[in-house]
Amino acid sequence: MFMLVAHDDVGEYVGAIKFNCYWDGVEIDTFWVKESHRGRKIGSMLLERAEKIGVENGAMVAFLKTFDAKNFYEQHGYEIYGVLEGRPVGTSLYHLKKRLVKSA
Repeated sequence: MFMLVAHDDVGEYVGAIKFNCYWDGVEIDTFWVKESHRGRKIGSMLLERAEKIGVENGAMVAFLKTFDAKNFYEQHGYEIYGVLEGRPVGTSLYHLKKRLVKSA
């Protein structure tokens, strides 16, 4: 298990991502950016770093589940491979994946 955190200039946590590398994949488990800090590329930096660590550990694919950040992940190259309608109630749970490429 890996965890990356982001903090502001005074040391307050403003984002975190927890992920696991196994087999040939990296599973994004928990991902959070403080609402007041969204739109500042913090989430993008955390996600890209997690993907890079995954590749360094042999991952060829990243995958995750979300009900509220589908658009964010799609903007970062993830594609939907499954949807669980009505979970949580009133929304849907999206399963997304992204093929990872080792940098030269």
